[in-house]
Amino acid sequence: MGKISKATLTRNGVALFFTFGPYLTGCSLVATRPVQEMSDTLAAMKAAREVQADTNATEYYRLSEELYFKGKQEYRVKNFERANKLFIQARDAAEKAEFLSIRTGAARHSLISPDLPPPPPPPPVDSPPPPSTPQPPLPEPETPPQTEGSPAEVSPPPETAPAPENQALETPEPIPSPKAVKPRKSKTRPAPEDSIPTF
Repeated sequence: MGKISKATLTRNGVALFFTFGPYLTGCSLVATRPVQEMSDTLAAMKAAREVQADTNATEYYRLSEELYFKGKQEYRVKNFERANKLFIQARDAAEKAEFLSIRTGAARHSLISPDLPPPPPPPPVDSPPPPSTPQPPLPEPETPPQTEGSPAEVSPPPETAPAPENQALETPEPIPSPKAVKPRKSKTRPAPEDSIPTF
């Protein structure tokens, strides 16, 4: 077999591209997707529904729905030119239905629910409750049972009637102090010198 030159391969590749290129990319070069027309049709159909065109101008409204669904079928099979024509016809029919419905005296009612004011934000987690609600009393802290003779068992002196001004006040007995706690010695050992890394 003989060698094929680079020029022959280039010439054949260019010829193949110009021969089969339009067939391979023909759909995307000839027609674009009718996304805007589909969106316009949906907006026209929604506007027609807002003025009750589905009950006041049923013929045109049903025609617009029928044409819209046919256009969607053509869009799915990538027949964009036909889908574009069907979407335009459906939009025109929806606009006629809207016009006839308004002409008969229908009022426009929004299909969107009215905006309600947002609820108040929840109170922060760490804040106390608002002053309008009564606060429950705080529970008394429980004291652990004490053994006899412990320093925590010392009770406050009983309440007595105030002494007259000319009598001397009695001084209460001093409270015994708890035993002094000695600090513990550290049990950590120093590291051996040979385990310290050297650089």
